[in-house]
Amino acid sequence: MAQVNTRLGLVMEQLNVTGKTLALEIGTDITTVSKWKNGQRKLKFRSKYTAKMAAYFLSEPFTYQQKQLLANLEASGYEGPFDTVEAFGEALKAWLTEDVELAASSTDAESGEQVTVGVHTGYDGWRHAMTIFWETIYKLPPGQRVYIGDFGDIQWDDVDPDALKAMIENILKVVSLGHKVVIIDYMTDSYRPYVVILRWLPVYLSRNVEVRYVYKNTEEIYNEGIYLIENHLSLIGMSIDKNHANHIALIHRDAASIAFYGKAIHAIMARSNQLIYASDLKDPTDMLNIMETHFKEKQITYMINQMPTFRNMPIALLKQILEDNNVPDAIQALCLEANRKRRALRSHCHYVQIYNLDALELAADASHVIDYDLSIIVGKEVRIRKALFHQQLAYLTTIKNNDAYTMVLTSFKNLNLNIDKSCISVQDDSIVIAWNPERYDRAIYCRELTVIGGYFQYLKDIWHRIPPITKNDHWRNKQLNRLLER
Repeated sequence: MAQVNTRLGLVMEQLNVTGKTLALEIGTDITTVSKWKNGQRKLKFRSKYTAKMAAYFLSEPFTYQQKQLLANLEASGYEGPFDTVEAFGEALKAWLTEDVELAASSTDAESGEQVTVGVHTGYDGWRHAMTIFWETIYKLPPGQRVYIGDFGDIQWDDVDPDALKAMIENILKVVSLGHKVVIIDYMTDSYRPYVVILRWLPVYLSRNVEVRYVYKNTEEIYNEGIYLIENHLSLIGMSIDKNHANHIALIHRDAASIAFYGKAIHAIMARSNQLIYASDLKDPTDMLNIMETHFKEKQITYMINQMPTFRNMPIALLKQILEDNNVPDAIQALCLEANRKRRALRSHCHYVQIYNLDALELAADASHVIDYDLSIIVGKEVRIRKALFHQQLAYLTTIKNNDAYTMVLTSFKNLNLNIDKSCISVQDDSIVIAWNPERYDRAIYCRELTVIGGYFQYLKDIWHRIPPITKNDHWRNKQLNRLLER
């Protein structure tokens, strides 16, 4: 029997496939197949040839031998179900790719327990290990605690969008199944990328997600991540640098390893602090109290909103809108008080208010406008008919820019802003608040300086990119009057 150096060689032997036959089936030469088989050349997970191999090995001539392929996967720690050709093929591709997944096992000398470690290398290996991690939690009953110790093994501002999207979707699914997720992040002395934080907004706003942080005191030789399903599984990710190729992920299923990493994560938790706090938008006084507590007088406070809300209109107009929508008196009183307090708060700081002119253009042509902030408080969709919306626009023309309040209208599209429909309020060295009332009924806020600094620098950069002509009353009122004429 010829020596088998690789998994591809093992499969070719199990299915009795020659190098010449495989080369013809996948459209390459026999020399390349020989190098893959003998380990002289790496077979890549994303290669079209790997996909063609998997499809060929799962084709009809090898129906009987597919039981052996399934045994190969299970022996290496792969978990199904592989009930579709697509699922089986994806798993087989990962297994065939030797720089993605290997397996090592030993027997514990004291307990006699079989200890199996899934070893996954490279970026694709990490993604496959994470798939195993999530599929494990999905099979468990509600009430599990899941820890994501994000200590730098993956740089979220560098990963491809699909991986980030998959991580967010998996966390949200875990929460929806009744589990608790605790995220612990490393904090350094550099500003956090604002885009990454906004993309995580759905996670941060989830009620069963807790977000904490610890400071990174020293420069580590390698960065590590601890992903733990308490009492069930631990995944340890390690990277030497930001290059995804220098990454290894280890999956532990034995009780001793899981307990060890459980103690490690709890020790880290003990010296961590809460990073993200949440506030229910249904009670507007809660967020106003937070602003009153943390905002400093006469300090620049950037605010970016898609549209003016009920907080920026005359009391009489707000009352008419509430009555139009048959809002009960008690809730009307709550909204009116929030309006008063917000206008009073604006007089204490130097507010720089940025509204999206693109959104205003669309609203001016509509029969009505929905105030999403107001809708959450009232508990139903609050519509502002066109005539009343025009009154709000007319009110904005009466506001004069001064040392306490500066309002500009600018095209978010022209500035190429990547903030979805989120709203942001940030004061340097104080607090950052973000919310998206069109999609979520909560706001998040953070008082950690590197996060605040990242947002403040971002909005400051936006402010300097806005054309100077738009920053005076005359130009702003010219745009508002143009909208009022529609």
